[in-house]
Amino acid sequence: MTQYPQQPVQKKGRGCFRYTLYGILALFMIIIIGGIMRANRVTEQKKTQAARDSVFIDQADSLLRAASVKDFGLYLQKLQVVSLGASKDENKQLVANNGIRAGKLLDSKEAEWRKLYVEKLKNELWEHNVEIEINGKTITFISGMFANNSNIKQFQESAASTLTILGFKQVRYKWIKHADEYQYFDL
Repeated sequence: MTQYPQQPVQKKGRGCFRYTLYGILALFMIIIIGGIMRANRVTEQKKTQAARDSVFIDQADSLLRAASVKDFGLYLQKLQVVSLGASKDENKQLVANNGIRAGKLLDSKEAEWRKLYVEKLKNELWEHNVEIEINGKTITFISGMFANNSNIKQFQESAASTLTILGFKQVRYKWIKHADEYQYFDL
């Protein structure tokens, strides 16, 4: 009798399935670990930003006093953003504390900073023949260039956000000092 060599018995794909399953599990582990590391990094960045904001709040008054007109507006906008941050991220104590401090600082220094800003603006706009008058929370810009409505629009768009933060309620534009008619915008 002749003996035939035995045919190897083939397994039904168990090896491929097992390796595929291990690969999927490894991929999920990488994704989970990466997500945890990313969350930790974001948390650290928020803490660092909150610490920077705290230092900024402490130095805001001296920064505004030394700032140019352009920087004055930028610093005020940053201070307003920090004060609004408390409502967006209340579960973080430092961010909430910074928001409350920035809001109180804006409220307490608003009138003082309004006068300071007008003085800086007067000095800068003097060379462009623009006079400025304030009456309470109304600011009036007087210049021949305001006879043209496009100049009023351009000026209003550039100054409105800073004037709003400073608490002005109305902006008026006159082309001569004793004009009875003027353009105005309520803020």
